[in-house]
Amino acid sequence: MTIRTLVEAGVHGVLLKDDSEVEVIEIVRQVCSGRSIMGTSVHRLLKTTVESVSLTDRELAVLQALARGHTNASAAESLGISPKTVDSHRTSLMRKFAVNSTSSLLLAAVRLGLLNLDSIR
Repeated sequence: MTIRTLVEAGVHGVLLKDDSEVEVIEIVRQVCSGRSIMGTSVHRLLKTTVESVSLTDRELAVLQALARGHTNASAAESLGISPKTVDSHRTSLMRKFAVNSTSSLLLAAVRLGLLNLDSIR
């Protein structure tokens, strides 16, 4: 289910685990008072477009490995690079997508159509 689907279905508050504790508390208060609101991380994800994210072939390969559940070490082994290089690519990807966690990174990539869940398995 996408964030847009949740909002269209009538969900009043949408947060990601990247959002701060203070923001979570404030959004819960807002929802309890009858407002609909999204967290900062959700807004960043919705603003990101495929055109605004330019990935190298290696970054895409690392992204796909992460989506398959690989650790840095196992992704490195399958790609023939070092775990430190995988971590560098992950950091670069998170910066490009303006997210702070791997789960948010993968969510953004799926939302943009960069990852097809059926082909990841």
